[in-house]
Amino acid sequence: MGWGSGYGGYWDGDIYRCTYDSGINHGVIIAGYSDAGGYWIVKNSWGTSFGAGGYFKVGYGECAIENYVSYAVPGAPPGQYELTMQVSPPGSGTTSPSVGDHWYDSDTSVDVSASANSGFDFDRWSGDCSGTSPATSVYMDSNKTCTANFCHEGCLCYASSDTPIAIPDLDTINSSINVPDGFTIDDVNLTLDITHTWDADLSVYLISPQGTRVELFTNVGGSGDNFTNTTLDDECATPISSGSAPFTGCYQPEGTLSDFDGENSSGVWTLEVTDTAGWDTGTLQSWNLELCGELGPDVDGDSDDDGFDDGVESYVGTDPLDDCPDDPTDDAWPPDLDIDTEVDIADVLKFRPLFLLGFPCDGDPGYDNRFDLNANGCINIADVLLYKPIIMTQCTNP
Repeated sequence: MGWGSGYGGYWDGDIYRCTYDSGINHGVIIAGYSDAGGYWIVKNSWGTSFGAGGYFKVGYGECAIENYVSYAVPGAPPGQYELTMQVSPPGSGTTSPSVGDHWYDSDTSVDVSASANSGFDFDRWSGDCSGTSPATSVYMDSNKTCTANFCHEGCLCYASSDTPIAIPDLDTINSSINVPDGFTIDDVNLTLDITHTWDADLSVYLISPQGTRVELFTNVGGSGDNFTNTTLDDECATPISSGSAPFTGCYQPEGTLSDFDGENSSGVWTLEVTDTAGWDTGTLQSWNLELCGELGPDVDGDSDDDGFDDGVESYVGTDPLDDCPDDPTDDAWPPDLDIDTEVDIADVLKFRPLFLLGFPCDGDPGYDNRFDLNANGCINIADVLLYKPIIMTQCTNP
């Protein structure tokens, strides 16, 4: 940019401007901007004693600052942190804020949400967001990453709980996922994140509870680094041997995941990662396993996916195969005590007469299993606390 009297430089309040916008004599870094104020936030090379801790403002289009850009480096403006939004597997859904990088003032809470694309269901958040509700929030006290994880409809997804695991030179590490649900497999997919320099050092296999080994990839990516949000799926269009680091997206594995078809899903699944050469190391950050098959009505314990297990619904007397009331006589959703398809304060107030009886348990006068939402044999404050995450929620039939 141009700086000084030779360019007609002057201060317009706290924004630097130039009378003549031709030529440059000073190198700076653009660290941020304000569309509302019409200026760039610039980091100078004169140390923190100049400007505001080493930063100052240059008006948009002033001092030829936009005419000689050398290169751009992503980063958050001063006083802000970066929020990176991702979906896994790629293409399975959308997020708000959208997938990509966003910047927010420090020490603020940002609402985030996820929506599944056709053929997928939302599964859970990972990274710096957590929970199984599509809507959540993240507190910006540092740079954060939130990943919305989705499953194909008719499939179940499982996440590693023993990662991250360091990958030493010339060594093999194993990470395991214990699948409690048993059904006959007709499709297996996997998404993983590995940070590692010189990708070609790695050989990665998936091993089923029955001992079947499928090669995911070996010696791919050359000197490139990392596998980032990499999905392995037989139905993907691109073989992973034709991809390049960091392999973000969907790839056919070098082996065939259909080798698992016909096996039972339950038991310990193992991801085996081997470093085959010296000098370069890395970390298995995480991996997710998607298993598809004839799941049956209650493989996940919640046939109607309304947030209450079939056993609880049978205990309280609601319909475990129906997620929402359809009419005033259809008692389908445990927390909707007045059967109006909405959980609100009217439902909570129905507990008051029971509490006046002294928190009755099964066998006590006034006990009504319809109010025992955790099915533990007693009606108490624990049942009311189940309303906290769903208060003012509308039940909607698919």
